[in-house]
Amino acid sequence: MPVDARNQLALDRWWKQPCGVEEAGKRYELYCGYCFEKKGYKVEYHGIKEGKNDLGIDLIATKDGKTLIIQCKRRKQEGKIHHNTICQLFGSTIWHAIHENKEINDIKQVLMTSGQLDETAKEMAEMLDIEVCYKPMGIYPIIKCNINNGNKIYHLPFDQQYNNTIIEPKKGEFYALTVEEATKAG
Repeated sequence: MPVDARNQLALDRWWKQPCGVEEAGKRYELYCGYCFEKKGYKVEYHGIKEGKNDLGIDLIATKDGKTLIIQCKRRKQEGKIHHNTICQLFGSTIWHAIHENKEINDIKQVLMTSGQLDETAKEMAEMLDIEVCYKPMGIYPIIKCNINNGNKIYHLPFDQQYNNTIIEPKKGEFYALTVEEATKAG
């Protein structure tokens, strides 16, 4: 079997394989980060990098001098987001502002979720000016097409260097949905 066909088969299996809570959370963080990258933000995948030491900060997105602190919560539709998630996001944003020597008013807090907030969490999010984005996850362009020292290479989400690879569209780098799309681009 040719390498590209084998890679596509591996990617198809990766999408279909059942995964635990931790892996499902990581996949949702990748999806949310991709959504912000599409909007032109530079995204740091803080939660994936720091693991359990992320302090509730999954993504740090910056654009035009603005910073977003983003927490991602993938839930089944019946799964509720409770007030403790809102409290953690608010506290983590203050911690980030202090450690980065930024004004708290210069940082926007965002909760991305595929679930629903309970009434207390909704009220707290509104009072604390936390933006809540409801975003169910689906299949999206996850293959990172990277140019490194003039060499074009694609990275699948289970590749060793995937999380270290930053896509820079200005350099001609992009995300692809299929291996065929990546290889057609060189």
